[in-house]
Amino acid sequence: MGGNAFSQGDDALSTPRMPPELYFKLKREYQETLQQFYNEVRCPQEVPDKPDHGDIDFLVAGLKHGCVRDDVAVGLRAERWTKTHPAVSYAVPLAGTDDQYVQVDLLECPPDMLDWDVFMKSYGDLWQIFGHTLRNLGFTANVKGFHLRIPEIEARNQKESMLLLTKDPDAVMAFLGLDANKWHGRSTLGQGPAGFTSVEDIFEWCTSGRFFSLEFLNDKREKSNDRRRLKQRSMFASFLNEWLPARPELRVEDLKWTRQEILKLALSAFNQQKEYEKMMHTHDIMLREDALWEEVRRVVPKQGDQLNLVLRALKRWVQFENGKPELRHEADMHDENRPPWASTVDEEDQEGLVNWVQENWERVKDKEKSRISQAKRERRESGQAVSLV
Repeated sequence: MGGNAFSQGDDALSTPRMPPELYFKLKREYQETLQQFYNEVRCPQEVPDKPDHGDIDFLVAGLKHGCVRDDVAVGLRAERWTKTHPAVSYAVPLAGTDDQYVQVDLLECPPDMLDWDVFMKSYGDLWQIFGHTLRNLGFTANVKGFHLRIPEIEARNQKESMLLLTKDPDAVMAFLGLDANKWHGRSTLGQGPAGFTSVEDIFEWCTSGRFFSLEFLNDKREKSNDRRRLKQRSMFASFLNEWLPARPELRVEDLKWTRQEILKLALSAFNQQKEYEKMMHTHDIMLREDALWEEVRRVVPKQGDQLNLVLRALKRWVQFENGKPELRHEADMHDENRPPWASTVDEEDQEGLVNWVQENWERVKDKEKSRISQAKRERRESGQAVSLV
């Protein structure tokens, strides 16, 4: 997935680009070989009329019983292999030559993600174009599937805002209003030739969906990531800089969608209303949690590093019984599993909790200092490092 795994360095191998006839011949041969070792072997779809190919990519799933990955190298007759995250690249001698090789790249996928991975890696820069045109509507496609970013949560944490809609390529294409038969290369009666016949055909397909908008596309063209893609990806650059400007008619039917309109459509189409409500409930709790701790900070004296010590100690030493705070007998050091205070205390009781902190923070601080001192003594006695923070 790149074609340069073996062509550089002191011990470089010659891996010349392959004309289409040779590429497709070898792809069929290697696929038959790989099917001896994997339950499923797939290839991303190629861009039409590509003049040559630098390597041969396969996506595989389910190593067969009794097979190990070293068997793959033997089966391919590879003379060298290397891990090129996330794939494994094999240098396979090119028959009929003395010193030329073919780079074969294998990406192992979970069986339930194979269709999605093929979808994301097919037709060159197709998903670069999609990502560019759809992200301002709130969509994100990544290795885990097709997501919708919830606007309210995205303002606080983009990663937490992503609601997984699906990992089914056909469901995505149906929602976006795109012809799945065209993508799969299947003939549809009365709809012209099967599959994509040119790069321009792919561009036409990308802009045929119901959400395509030049307005949103142009809003994002000057991002640094996009400038980097424009330099590195010729198909993507051709779409933005040549093909689109030559089609002013696209602006005439330009549609403008709001994030809220998209959200409602997506939740309904992918049956994700309950998951959305769950995420919004968690979001509301975290907003309350942030506000609660702002009030806690207000009542704790800010002397040196005392504030951070007390805040840490409060989380470790305070527990709740029927919504009321009390001190633990021992500190809870499992920070990652501790529920937020706002999920334990009713909103109307938060003022009382802040008052309790104001009255008890010194006791909490003393308990934490005693714990740290005890840990230091144990470290000296045992000679082992003990985490104090």
